[in-house]
Amino acid sequence: NAVARIGKLEEREILFEAMAGIGDHRVFTVEKRRKDKTTGKFNKVEFNYSISEYAYDICSKVRNRQNNIIRKALPKIEESIVDDAGIVIAFSPEGIEPGLSGLIANKIVGKYDKPALLLNENEDTYTGSGRGHEKTLTDFRKWCEDSGLVEFAQGHDNAFGICIEKDKIDEFK
Repeated sequence: NAVARIGKLEEREILFEAMAGIGDHRVFTVEKRRKDKTTGKFNKVEFNYSISEYAYDICSKVRNRQNNIIRKALPKIEESIVDDAGIVIAFSPEGIEPGLSGLIANKIVGKYDKPALLLNENEDTYTGSGRGHEKTLTDFRKWCEDSGLVEFAQGHDNAFGICIEKDKIDEFK
């Protein structure tokens, strides 16, 4: 999932090839640092991986990269949160990958225990992700659409993409 969201082309290709069984005969040599238990120092050690093992290693690294991006973004996003109604609206700082907005919105739902929108500012609109909280609203997407203030809310009942014109955001809040 992380590779699909933020992976580089090469990382995506390796994952695809491993899942499709393409190039099973290849061996990938990876250099890693390992701690020597006797000296306490780190040494570089080479490992030979099959394509499946190499893909797993890449997926782990991308997942860690994704988690670090989210961990660093959350404090900045917290500063923008509007939480004075039945839903939470947050604004994403520049530079956050759009593919992560749903994951971050999930974190906000978990923290505030209510539906959340994470929005990115564009020229005339805010676009982003909505994540619902069934105990609060059974269909958050429909609730957004029924407001008549959104350009679109498309996806699942409680996991969807959304677009709101800038001149309607205050009324929406």
